[in-house]
Amino acid sequence: MKKVYTTKKNIIYKRKQLCIKNFLTLIKCRLKLLDGVFKVTRLHANPKCAFTFAEVLITLGIIGVVAAMTLPTITANANKKQVISQVKKNFSILNQGLRLSEVENGEYKYWNSGLSMGAKEYFEKYYKPYFKGIRECTSYSDCGYSKQYPWIRANGGLWEYAVMRQNLRQPYVLADGTILIFSTGSGTSEENVFMSNNYIYFDINGPKKPNQLGKDVFIFIRTSDKGIQPDCYNMDENSIDNNCSATGAGTCCAAKLIKDGWEFKNNYPY
Repeated sequence: MKKVYTTKKNIIYKRKQLCIKNFLTLIKCRLKLLDGVFKVTRLHANPKCAFTFAEVLITLGIIGVVAAMTLPTITANANKKQVISQVKKNFSILNQGLRLSEVENGEYKYWNSGLSMGAKEYFEKYYKPYFKGIRECTSYSDCGYSKQYPWIRANGGLWEYAVMRQNLRQPYVLADGTILIFSTGSGTSEENVFMSNNYIYFDINGPKKPNQLGKDVFIFIRTSDKGIQPDCYNMDENSIDNNCSATGAGTCCAAKLIKDGWEFKNNYPY
């Protein structure tokens, strides 16, 4: 006899289908009972359609099983849509602010050096006037974080970027609770060697968990000729996918979302 191998997934699916079938059968029976309210003879002809305590318990149990199977998926999909909406919103706000600033301050490529001005002074001159309800954080705890290095990579490892560094990285809280971190440089204070960078970090739900790249933390970069783009925007597709994965850092996840048409594909580490 040919053996049939059934996966755990198939077993769960069959159980779910059986529960639904039983539930529908019970509903049909209840409809007959309601019909019998108006036609008493039917009630006597079909006594099995009377409600019993056991049937009520079974019905509630079936509803509970179906809910337990479907609610996690529904909740996860709703969360994903919320994340995508927030990232798109932040991406739009950044570029809108850049364009408005260029009207008053000239083209971005001719602006003063962020590294020489310092992150706070640079942001408050060129960007802050175009953000409504923004508040400066004076420390990582003022932003609501419990530590200076609160974030983890997509692969679960510590992401060694501080919330705030004097003159190099300045955090702000936006009106909707998103934390924006504006960076103009990086390097080691011990060697007093700093390099200019143009990163902008978003933690879309503030200090709340999971504080993980690709889930609630996303990175953008200021470019000289393409406005503000997601970090890794100029990398090839395979490199982006490898970075934004369960084994990668996750710094390219904003680029992956945009590349995939603002959708969480199956290989996205969510």
